[in-house]
Amino acid sequence: MAWCQECHRVLSKSEIEKFVMYKRRFTNRTSKSSSATQVTTSTPKSTVEVENDPSRSNFPMSGISVESSPTQKRKVNETDRQIVSENAKKIKTCTYSSCFEEVVSKAGFVFKNGDSPHVLTRDQAIFIRDVTTYLKKNMSFPKNVDEFFAGFEKHCSSNSNLKMVLTHTKTSSDCTDARGAVQESLVRLLLSVEPLQSKVLEFLLEKVAEFALIGDDDPDSNDVPWVRIILRQMRLLDRIVDGSSLNDRLFSVLETAPLDVQREIIFCLPDIISDEQHHEAALKLSKLLKTNFQLTAAIMEALNSLNLQSNLRAEVCEHMLQALNKAPPEFLPAIITFLVSSEGQVEDLTEVISGLRQKLDLSTAGGLDGSTQVLIMSALSSGALSCRKLVDIWLKTISSMHSSSDLTLLDMAVLLLLHHSLPARKKNIHNILRNRIKAGVITEAVVEKTFTMLLVPIKEYVKTALNIATVLFKSPDPPVNYIGKVWFKLMLINLEGHLVQSVILELLLLIGTGGMAIATLALGVMSEVEPRYLHSQVLLLMVFIL
Repeated sequence: MAWCQECHRVLSKSEIEKFVMYKRRFTNRTSKSSSATQVTTSTPKSTVEVENDPSRSNFPMSGISVESSPTQKRKVNETDRQIVSENAKKIKTCTYSSCFEEVVSKAGFVFKNGDSPHVLTRDQAIFIRDVTTYLKKNMSFPKNVDEFFAGFEKHCSSNSNLKMVLTHTKTSSDCTDARGAVQESLVRLLLSVEPLQSKVLEFLLEKVAEFALIGDDDPDSNDVPWVRIILRQMRLLDRIVDGSSLNDRLFSVLETAPLDVQREIIFCLPDIISDEQHHEAALKLSKLLKTNFQLTAAIMEALNSLNLQSNLRAEVCEHMLQALNKAPPEFLPAIITFLVSSEGQVEDLTEVISGLRQKLDLSTAGGLDGSTQVLIMSALSSGALSCRKLVDIWLKTISSMHSSSDLTLLDMAVLLLLHHSLPARKKNIHNILRNRIKAGVITEAVVEKTFTMLLVPIKEYVKTALNIATVLFKSPDPPVNYIGKVWFKLMLINLEGHLVQSVILELLLLIGTGGMAIATLALGVMSEVEPRYLHSQVLLLMVFIL
């Protein structure tokens, strides 16, 4: 025990230890600054007497009297205030407003004010490991996860804070083992912490729904594309803890969101959901297509990005075919691209071809304009180039027909585009045309309907159409030769400008090099065409005659 004569009270052990420490510091300082060994003064001295206390045998202060002068006491008080001030600064620095801030700060995350990016003092993989370890090994786990998330949610309650945790972090200049100067955002890092992932994903999707409803009416948005930024955080995660729940929640938001937000979600969907959810997502998207054709392009792109097994893809194709005859014309090319874009089983491709032939009305009477027809044929051509089995099945289907009523306008378009896209198949296509003409499947009426309904695609593939007409025209079989003559006459009547010039030049070439019989037939073709269709080409004909 110690009694202070100046304070008139008993001093505690900690007060005595502090007093002795200050006394030693003061003694060391005065001994260095002065050569004198003692300081004498006439002023009264204050004395602290320390008595023996048996219960404090480990405290070596019994029987010692410590004296200090007023000058010494002032210096001691100044030192005391300095130490207290330093300790206060340390305490202030280590004070956190929430469990969230404490954990991420201790793991190496430094919050910055304003628009400056937050800082990571270590590699992001180490940060993720440390946060995961703290949460899982804490005695209050999993309750501490709720506490952590509550702090995170509170921190993100302002849009300015939310924007910064969605922004990439900057690597501290003191960090030498990080992967780069820029690392993932805090939200992205927390999504890699398994105990937190589900809660953070739910929070992000709630924000997507919130910003989707507010739209441009939010005065605090500052033109920030919130939905796009938030969805970007969820893409290509290494692991999804609860894929089924995430998939259900995404489609729940999708059903109620505005059109532009729906497109954003669908575009990101294949990169967000787990592989196990691709089948379910594909079925939901194909059903959504039936009710909202404005999402066709986004849905088709998403479906092509999903990893679907052949049997699952066939199921989705069935839904697509059901929507085909109801889809607006401008969305047909995207749907057809999906239908013919995979190397599926023969049975599945046969179903696709059968569905297209039954449900796809390629005529202008069906509401299609010429540009849409060309886009559809381009989509079919892409499928033919990528899938040999598709070509084989379609040509086999045409070869097996025995009546002109079986032949569709789409079949004639396919023959035209395959002749154009696959030079190695030209002879095969020529044989199919000859055989179907002789079998009465391809008739004059069929060819006339083709030119009436597919004039724009024929202009697009005019060289191919001219080549087919020439091959048929040279055939020794009268039925085939006759269809060749009809083909040439329809081209002279329906084409104009440089296109009809190419037809006339081909006929003139046949007259000059094709022998007497061919020359006579070619002259007969031009003589049978009404003069008004050839008036613009009089100069070309005069040059030939001269």
